[in-house]
Amino acid sequence: INIMRTKYFLLLFLLLLGAGCATSQYGSEATAVLEEGEPSIADTTFLYDSRVIALETKDDALIARVNRLIEWKGNLYILDKAGKQVVAFNMDGKHLFTIHRVGMGPEEYSAVMDVAIDKRKNQLVLLTEPSALLRFDAEGNFISSRKLPGYYHSIALDGDFIYLENETYANGRLSENSITAIHGEETTGLLEPLIEIAPFCFIAGHQLSASSPVLFTRKFDNTIYKLENQSVSPSYTIDFMDETFPEDAKDKVYD
Repeated sequence: INIMRTKYFLLLFLLLLGAGCATSQYGSEATAVLEEGEPSIADTTFLYDSRVIALETKDDALIARVNRLIEWKGNLYILDKAGKQVVAFNMDGKHLFTIHRVGMGPEEYSAVMDVAIDKRKNQLVLLTEPSALLRFDAEGNFISSRKLPGYYHSIALDGDFIYLENETYANGRLSENSITAIHGEETTGLLEPLIEIAPFCFIAGHQLSASSPVLFTRKFDNTIYKLENQSVSPSYTIDFMDETFPEDAKDKVYD
């Protein structure tokens, strides 16, 4: 595994992979213009101090696919959605533990949607289905479970705030908000959703960043949003120029 340390501008670039092209609903934020160039990437501008880690191979440490990789306090935490698990290794590749609790009990789940680190409590937080937040300590021991009211794709934590990316189109209905912010027992909906013109189109990846403040992008929206406390504000707008999704094409619902 190549461990990549990413500068801020690369994060913005990656976030754009999850964004489509729409007109910002704010208008006062900075605008970045898309410029066409040679189809190449100068990886030395964002990749440095890389190393290869040979992961220990064990029956309880086999990984089908790496969906998210988190480096935290000298350990690696790998989300494997296909395997319905989170697998932990140290930086030498030694297997530490695997969280795989498929079932119907209070400490179990049918799928793992995402994982994040609660840096203040040094805990792993799993976003699961049925919709819940499961907390584990740094050794993979179960701590607690909290049921959630909706359907969510991804999770990010910043201090005492938890941000969840809402499922845009759930149970045949458009969600009321794009983001759910949780602070203690208080829940706040953020960012009114766009009209869903492609309800069955999901772009793989993470639209919530793990930065502080948390950044968010969504499909058919050319704005990069900043999430702080229980508020959302535009950080950048991307001008896709000739590649902008045409306004008259939004009258159709794509299947």
